[in-house]
Amino acid sequence: MKKAIFTLTFAAATLFVLGNHAKSELHLKMEDHHTFRVVLDGHHRTFNGKHIDFLNLNPGRHKIKIIKKHNAWWGHHNYSEVVYNGFVDIPPAAKVYATIDHHNRLNIYKTNRIYSNHYYDDHHHGNHHDYEVYHEPEFPVCINAGAFSQLKMTMMNHPFDKDRLKIAKQAVASNGVTSAQVLELMNCMTFESTKLKLAKFAHQYTIDQENYYVVNNGFTFSSSTDKLNEFLGWN
Repeated sequence: MKKAIFTLTFAAATLFVLGNHAKSELHLKMEDHHTFRVVLDGHHRTFNGKHIDFLNLNPGRHKIKIIKKHNAWWGHHNYSEVVYNGFVDIPPAAKVYATIDHHNRLNIYKTNRIYSNHYYDDHHHGNHHDYEVYHEPEFPVCINAGAFSQLKMTMMNHPFDKDRLKIAKQAVASNGVTSAQVLELMNCMTFESTKLKLAKFAHQYTIDQENYYVVNNGFTFSSSTDKLNEFLGWN
């Protein structure tokens, strides 16, 4: 009886340990030391550092988009550039270190096994990192219905597309949106070119990117759909 209890206890402890250590980590940086932002599996968060850590990741294939922030010269606006839009494969119980090189390629340069002493590699060797740490949210967040209605009203109070686009960008970047909400905002625009600009901009802040095809309903011309697909790397 005691042997049976010991066996069950040992098995449960083993499963607990394996379950905890099945989680992995992804550590990202830019080779040119630029500040950047990451969209992982459709979840968007803004970072102001040059290193980003994703902790407690499930192993497997993850969709990842990396946006580099450029500081413009005096008198010009800062701008962002999508430098990588693809996938990264994360093994179980591993710390994966990757960088974006000067040719915008994602390179995994080191993979460490995670053992029972989770932080042995970094702390034992006296390495201290100023990484910004991101824990995957349990659910995505976006602008609520009331605030979204107010946003559309605010946009429509301005007669010109350029002003409506500025307002939409500000709200989208600050709150996050769904694909359906992007479509509604596009329908607030008059010109096809402005709709396309918004669709390109809003994708990185969209929490359900798997449904982004619905924004094509906001275009009049198929060429706009083609341009959006090319921008997003879907061609």
